[in-house]
Amino acid sequence: MAKTNPGNFFEDFEVGSELVHAVPRTITEGEAAMYIGLTGSRYPLHCSAEFARSLGHPRETINDLLVFHIVFGKTVNDVSLNAVANLGYAGVRFMAPVYSGDTLRSISKVVGKKENSNGKTGVVWVKTVGTTNAARRCSNTTVGSWFTSGTPRPRLVPTIGRQCQRRSLLRI
Repeated sequence: MAKTNPGNFFEDFEVGSELVHAVPRTITEGEAAMYIGLTGSRYPLHCSAEFARSLGHPRETINDLLVFHIVFGKTVNDVSLNAVANLGYAGVRFMAPVYSGDTLRSISKVVGKKENSNGKTGVVWVKTVGTTNAARRCSNTTVGSWFTSGTPRPRLVPTIGRQCQRRSLLRI
């Protein structure tokens, strides 16, 4: 039977497959200003060029959560469009600053898949990496999404720690 809906279903995911998400996105100063205005964030690294330069940046950086929203928003059509729910994000790390004018790309790898005992639903885990046009890795995380299912599949569940180790948050 041919698919009539866009996006992937539980049966479409294969552990180890890589999903290169369409259309890289260039982030603008306007988007950064809008995000700051909507969220009320006043962290000076994101809204003061002088403060950012005092920390060694060429200019103010883009808010990390805006980067998160763009990187993971790009995954929806391929990963979670047909999911019942996103179950959570684990191991989120912001690896490098992002600046206005940077183009963000997202690539996800299927790292786990488990059908639930009822045989009608399942969970798919993907690891998503966001990069900039300068090939800097800007974010890295694993997400689990809950899907309805019709076909039993082998169980492969990734190991995700209960908490982040402090040293994993630091760039060394």
